[in-house]
Amino acid sequence: MKLSNLVKKHCLLDKVNKSVLLASLMLIFSVFQAQASLTLDQSRVIISAQDGVGTIKINNPTNRDYLIQNWITDANNGTQEDIFVQPPLIKIKANHKVAINVEAIDPELEKKPHEQLYWLNVKEIPKVDKNQGGSQLLLVMLTRVKVLYRPDGVPAEMDKDYLKLKWKRAGNTLTVTNPTPYYITFNKVWEGNNTASPLVADMVAPGETLTIKNYRGSSMIHYNIIDDYGDNSDTVDIKL
Repeated sequence: MKLSNLVKKHCLLDKVNKSVLLASLMLIFSVFQAQASLTLDQSRVIISAQDGVGTIKINNPTNRDYLIQNWITDANNGTQEDIFVQPPLIKIKANHKVAINVEAIDPELEKKPHEQLYWLNVKEIPKVDKNQGGSQLLLVMLTRVKVLYRPDGVPAEMDKDYLKLKWKRAGNTLTVTNPTPYYITFNKVWEGNNTASPLVADMVAPGETLTIKNYRGSSMIHYNIIDDYGDNSDTVDIKL
């Protein structure tokens, strides 16, 4: 075989191998996408002292059954005994929905001076399809959403309390203090007209002060927060 023909043959094989590899990667990516498909109907569970329990629904729009493991951790993702989730383990069939309850079981919670933060952890484990031959690539996903318990002395709805945040500038340092009894989660914080480069701000706890990262010294600050329903609030403009 001539050298030129041999080179052409190897180049052709190389292109075929690359095409096969690309197709394989696309298939793997599609499988990963398909497995991570259970959805929750809300981004937070709010429990008032009056109700003592909150409910969240899980939807399985796929054609595969799942086993769901649920548990609650504290604000620092550690173990706790204040809040209980029922059921802790549940099967969800293909194209079905299930509801889980998150219940406050420690009576001392009612006496707390401000809102308490926990995390609901939902681990989805896909069922192996025995009718499919060969290896199956299955992805176990973990979703975490906030659980917010509101004691007796805290109104059941946050309403417009996010307007009470106190902002302070000292040189190129920007801080925000939360005088309210609620955990306030920011959707977006930006300075001036620079909406394309928002400041780094996540959540500020009751009575705590948060230092805003990457602040550049503007005298005008804008922010909105995520409300009780998971929606974005109106934008608030602050002149420092």
